Amino acid sequence: MASGRYQVGVGSPLEITDAEVLLANAKANHIQALYNYKVAEARIEKAMGVNK
Repeated sequence: MASGRYQVGVGSPLEITDAEVLLANAKANHIQALYNYKVAEARIEKAMGVNK
């Protein structure tokens, strides 16, 4: 979206950089959430005595 605005002369390079930072943060948050999910899943399985 930001790059499209920039290409038509409406946006600024700063908007592109901001959008890239937001995307990188969202990707990092997604990876952290997946990790947290797997840790919680492993803890539940351990508490239930499930071996994989």
